[in-house]
Amino acid sequence: MEHLDDINTRLKERLVANAKNLKRPLDDNTNTVKMRKYQGSRLPMSSTSSDVSEASRFRQLIADKKAELGNLKLSSMSVRNEIETQNLENFRIQASFNDLERTLHDIELKTGELTGYRDQSLESLQKKYELETRELGVRHQERLNNVKEDITKQVDELLTEKQYKYEKQILDLKNEISVMVDEKGSVESELNKKLILLKETQHKEELKAVGELEEQCEKARLEIEEIDKDIDAKRKEIEDIKLARLPQLAKECSRFTALLDQLRAKNKDKQTEIDGLERQITSKRSKTTSLSTGSKERASELHRLTFEIARMRSELVDQESKRRKLHGQLQDLKGNIRVFCRVRSTPSQDLIQYKVPQDINDDSKQDLLITKTSYSNSNSTYRFLFDKIFQPDQPNEAIFEELSQLIQCSLDGTNVCVFAYGQTGSGKTFTMSHPSNGMIPMSLMKIFSDIEDLKEKGWSYSIQGRFIEIYNESIVDLLNPASSDKHEIKHDDSMCRTSVTNVTTIDITTPEQANEILGMANKKRSTAATKSNDHSSRSHSIFIIDIQGSNHLTSESCRGTLNLIDLAGSERLNNSRAEGDRLKETQAINKSLSCLGDVIYSLNLKDGSHIPYRNSKLTYLLKHSLGGNSKTLMFVNISPLNKDLNETINSLRFATKVNNTKINK
Repeated sequence: MEHLDDINTRLKERLVANAKNLKRPLDDNTNTVKMRKYQGSRLPMSSTSSDVSEASRFRQLIADKKAELGNLKLSSMSVRNEIETQNLENFRIQASFNDLERTLHDIELKTGELTGYRDQSLESLQKKYELETRELGVRHQERLNNVKEDITKQVDELLTEKQYKYEKQILDLKNEISVMVDEKGSVESELNKKLILLKETQHKEELKAVGELEEQCEKARLEIEEIDKDIDAKRKEIEDIKLARLPQLAKECSRFTALLDQLRAKNKDKQTEIDGLERQITSKRSKTTSLSTGSKERASELHRLTFEIARMRSELVDQESKRRKLHGQLQDLKGNIRVFCRVRSTPSQDLIQYKVPQDINDDSKQDLLITKTSYSNSNSTYRFLFDKIFQPDQPNEAIFEELSQLIQCSLDGTNVCVFAYGQTGSGKTFTMSHPSNGMIPMSLMKIFSDIEDLKEKGWSYSIQGRFIEIYNESIVDLLNPASSDKHEIKHDDSMCRTSVTNVTTIDITTPEQANEILGMANKKRSTAATKSNDHSSRSHSIFIIDIQGSNHLTSESCRGTLNLIDLAGSERLNNSRAEGDRLKETQAINKSLSCLGDVIYSLNLKDGSHIPYRNSKLTYLLKHSLGGNSKTLMFVNISPLNKDLNETINSLRFATKVNNTKINK
């Protein structure tokens, strides 16, 4: 309306100016004529010819001014027509404005009626919810009592079985103790034999030494007798050699005396050794007695501890089953489809105006407010709701804390799908596949860490991985990209399982092995430079992890699939200005993302409508990971740059549609 008033004002000013310009020449011409008449009255008759020419020029001037006046009248008439046309248009606009005001008033009235109807519906639903909660509580208590009775029976059976095992172990321990006692008796008999042998050896040595002494004494007596016989004959010789023979005999006597002292010392040492052996035997006997007593005490303590361990393991297994059930219920309450928003960090200063209030709204979600400034200096504010919003300064580790809860769901046997969505260059690959702290490497670390913890509760797992990409609606095996085999997607709807034919499957035993394979596969992924991004992913990469577990204590088993997906970046053709192969790639990417949106929209319908999984290879591959009892988490990555504002709003609208989806199981 202000714009139309300005146009009317300018037209009026233009008409006034034209009128003034027209009046001024006429006045000048009038003055000129008057002057010429005055001068003509004073000139002589000889100037008649000049007067005739002046009159003709004046008539010509009058004719020109009349023609100009006619043109001005025509222009004024056209301006009046334009003014009338503009007034008519203003009247129509005013009428449309009045109609819109009436429509807005009607909408406000209907909104008030709907609000009242909503409040009544909420009250009725609240009452219905309370009644159903009470009924569920009663049913839950009945089921809990039945489960308690079953658990009590199972515990009694386990206790009986464990008691039989423990009695058998105690019998084995008693047999071992009897064997040890027999070994003790054999050791004692061996020691006694050694003692007797030592005593016999000592006695023999003593006898031998005494025999040697007796022989020597006998020889000495014989020599003395010979000397006595020859004493008379050789008295003189004895007297002559007495001085030489006597020292020799003294030496012999001293030698025999020393030999006797040595034998006595040896006998004393042997006796000391025998006493020491007897003391060792006594000490061994006391130790054997104490060991027997300690063995009995340890056997009773072992029986008690074994029973306590069995009880604690039974409780641990029971608590693990409850934890798995409660964890699944908690994730169901949070929603089978969740959306996190992440704002990419950038050093640029030309940023959009956005705000993330810290308060959580009534729906337990966070608000993202984006302000868009138009050319007429009017601001438009867009409001989006997400389960979690991450600012540019928050690292990948903080994001993974929210994702880690879904890793446990995949270990519990649930199909989980995690994918990053957004325009090209918004940070999806950095979020999902960063070598050190991306969601995929950290998920692998979390899986193996949880598997190690669950070993104590009787669980053992086997992990298998497949890495593929969807490029131009064709499946490529990134672990064997040179293969020319055709890949087909097959579903087992009864088991909610999906397989891809002729795709390389590897057994994953360590997270380091998986990260190495991940790095090799990412290097083979299809990328190219576009007008929007110098290193744009031109395909959807999908890391499929099959997790199969079994519990030897409870005979339970589970099988889940974790799909970690880095979607190709969405981009508009008028922005990317793609040509040739890039154009074909962009069209295939946008088509698959559009099909993903159609599938999610169909999941939100409660009328049992057909879900178009087959419209693209991406949605068909994720059939059992998007619907049913699966869990889905989407990261919407956005750019905070002003030049990407329109694409950012489109991404947020798509993510909001996903976040509003409630799967009808």
